[in-house]
Amino acid sequence: MAILSVTYASSPSSDLLIPTLEFNNETAGVIRLAKSFNDVTATTELDDTVTFIESAWEVSLPNKDATGQQTLQFQICNVTGEAQRFIDDCLSSGKATQVIYREFYSSDLSAPASAPIKMTLRGGSAEGVVVGIEAGYFDLLNVGWPRFRYTPEFAPGIKYFA
Repeated sequence: MAILSVTYASSPSSDLLIPTLEFNNETAGVIRLAKSFNDVTATTELDDTVTFIESAWEVSLPNKDATGQQTLQFQICNVTGEAQRFIDDCLSSGKATQVIYREFYSSDLSAPASAPIKMTLRGGSAEGVVVGIEAGYFDLLNVGWPRFRYTPEFAPGIKYFA
């Protein structure tokens, strides 16, 4: 039985699930946040030992269904403004920002309790000391069909047909 299933079924009150967020942007860098009162040092699924900064945030996980829009929405409360500046830098960089949501079991920080959820940052806004973020899975609704466009760069012979 998976450790996460055991946690949901009969976890002792001293053991907790620690949700974490990681933002990766080629230009702005990396920031890692843990919904915890203390910094959390854990090992990711890639065997990298990293430190997640203690932070206060709430998350609303998306459903995995066939609607075509799966959006993760969360609020980060950051009095110092560090998260707000980082998200602003990510949005203004023009580069894709990967958002990874992981849960760790407090008694076993050697690996995530379940498979991480990987998404792309779609937008954000700041109101006072709270930063609102939206991230999503693959955007099925905005994918062109057919997937490949027959242009002279893709199919060089097509330029001779008029």
